[in-house]
Amino acid sequence: MTEEVETIESTPAAPGVRGCLGRIALIVVGSLIGTVLTVVLGLAILLPWRSENTEVPVTGEITVPLDRAPTVELRIRSSLVSTINTVWIGDRIDDDAFYGVAVPVPGNAVAGLRAEWVESGLRLHTDEGFEVLVPGDWMEGGR
Repeated sequence: MTEEVETIESTPAAPGVRGCLGRIALIVVGSLIGTVLTVVLGLAILLPWRSENTEVPVTGEITVPLDRAPTVELRIRSSLVSTINTVWIGDRIDDDAFYGVAVPVPGNAVAGLRAEWVESGLRLHTDEGFEVLVPGDWMEGGR
């Protein structure tokens, strides 16, 4: 009785990482790539993509003893996940720098925001009921 041996043809295995050091190197490279992608995505989400500055109209006469009338601007900064609205009261140094008081404003109070000098300071308000009083003491002094 003779036995016949059947040969099965198969394709050779694809070359891959073999050995302990090869696997460790693959894990390290994968970790580095993951870290870089996480940082890039985090910056893309959190950094402001759009910034818009508009001057807020101010009515009334200054009742606070200041050298000159401060600028009142609404700054809207938008990113992928949030919008931050801030009213800046003070002096503009350049396009990105401002010296003075920053007052956070909710998103629904941006439309129709007005500023008015009153006896104790600057009143920010809208017709919808939003109102903030910035005391005149906050606008005096220096660094």
